[in-house]
Amino acid sequence: MSNVSKIFSDLLEDASDTQALHEEKRLAENDYERDGRTGLPRAFEQMPAESGGQSTLLARSAVFTLNRRGRRRNLKDVDVQSRDHSGIAITYTGEELQQSEQEVWMACLRLFKKQGLSIGDTMYVYSDDFLKDMQRPCNKEQRKKLGEQLIRLALGSFIFTKHEPDLLNGVDGFKKDGRGSVQRLIDYAWDTEKRMHAICLTQATAFLFERMTYVDWAKHLSLDGRSQSGLLQKLNTYVSSDKDGWNQKITYSDLKLLLGVDYDVRSDKAFRERIRLALIELEKAGEISQVRMKKMGQDFTFHWKRVGYKQPDLLGFDK
Repeated sequence: MSNVSKIFSDLLEDASDTQALHEEKRLAENDYERDGRTGLPRAFEQMPAESGGQSTLLARSAVFTLNRRGRRRNLKDVDVQSRDHSGIAITYTGEELQQSEQEVWMACLRLFKKQGLSIGDTMYVYSDDFLKDMQRPCNKEQRKKLGEQLIRLALGSFIFTKHEPDLLNGVDGFKKDGRGSVQRLIDYAWDTEKRMHAICLTQATAFLFERMTYVDWAKHLSLDGRSQSGLLQKLNTYVSSDKDGWNQKITYSDLKLLLGVDYDVRSDKAFRERIRLALIELEKAGEISQVRMKKMGQDFTFHWKRVGYKQPDLLGFDK
């Protein structure tokens, strides 16, 4: 049994401990001064009901890697690869997070928005409501898997470092030297009385939602069955972080790093072809256009144009 499976089993079996854990988190939340809350960042608040959302910083990084059955690494102080232009570096410690966790995380944001909650609030949700939002079967196996994935998200720890600390005075989540304190994506507990998941998005990670990437949620979930590794969904989240009409170019080497598979690709030729075919699938789905792969020295580059689900004009960049 994996560490996460054991933790989830303990949470279900030991009611007193889980209740104590939840009570500890509830008291911690009360330490926030409600008058100081800002609700949801604008990009989060404006996420359409039919959308799935992801922090653009995370969407353009290797925080979530491709799914690999029974092959999760335990990582410590790993510098996460990123193609984001915010100047924020990510360091991660914990069990490897895969594409399946990214779908749970994005569903969590959708449900949080649906309940009209603010950053720092606790969301209560039944397992079956969670699974239905992700179009997963509502059975014992999937409920157990969901609990394990939520715990994995809660146990992983992040340090976000800004490369321009002189611009950071008064910015939540970072110290003046640009290095943030240790953060977690969620606080989590199993409420044994309500038989519900209790999930909190903490104030310290509010900066993650100042820039959001939206996807057509129904279409995004439909990509799951076409690629067991989650390659299509991972790529869809990445390409969706571009504005409509923007041209994108990335080398095969860099894309491998973003997918988190650079260390175990047996055949680069075969994997390049998988990526090319996946991008063509996204082109057929109407997310991108003009997909092509070119040889460049010892490497290859992938090119496409973003034409799909339109992102909000929060900064006046839309064409």
